[in-house]
Amino acid sequence: MRLTTEEMAAWATQLYGRFGEKVNWSKVARDAEFVPVTFNVQRTRNQVDPQVIINIARKYGLNPLDELAQIPRWEHLTSTRSSPSQQEIVTSLHPAYALQELADRLLGRTPNYPDFGSWEGYYGSFSTWVDVAGSEIARERLRAALHLGSKTALSNKLNSRSKFAVDEAIDGFTAAGMDPVYALVLASLITAGEAGYPETIRQDALLSISNEDLLYLCQRQVRYTSRILAEQQLSEDHLKTLG
Repeated sequence: MRLTTEEMAAWATQLYGRFGEKVNWSKVARDAEFVPVTFNVQRTRNQVDPQVIINIARKYGLNPLDELAQIPRWEHLTSTRSSPSQQEIVTSLHPAYALQELADRLLGRTPNYPDFGSWEGYYGSFSTWVDVAGSEIARERLRAALHLGSKTALSNKLNSRSKFAVDEAIDGFTAAGMDPVYALVLASLITAGEAGYPETIRQDALLSISNEDLLYLCQRQVRYTSRILAEQQLSEDHLKTLG
């Protein structure tokens, strides 16, 4: 659920109060890099996009996660330190990385230290994370929390065909019993550093995961691997028809 007007006002009052200022909504909109009319409509409708908090926090050199946790119903974001397991991290990577690591271990090769680039580099990161690391009812809980009418709508979110908003990542994955902070990072809504993770958290997890867990994840990701290969084959066939 988006921020209520009351929640937004309480947060803005304490934030600008730290700088000895009173709340000026036009300034708030500018600081958040929101169109003033859009921001005012959201306030009028009692549905303010919490991206406002992230943008303003960064403008003033504050930690966005800490500021989101100033909202009482989101205190849990920082009440315990987010620490995703190696299994959670590796399962949200492109399957090729786990397979490459498995091949290196089987052949006794020196492990690579890959550069994963953007956290949004693999479109299926949410889907594999939920299916492998979540409970059997994680998808249903997530769909219910986000008030999505169909499984297709949820699949679009999980496979990057539509984006998770800040409140959706927090409320949805909290309801699903999963780590909402890691969800914010996977969605590139906050950075790994802002979440308190080391910048090499993905590399570290891949290189230090146990053989048993690595093999298990490779087996669980078979259907995702098959899907990727099929999509690549379709792309190659299409290019051949053009060439």
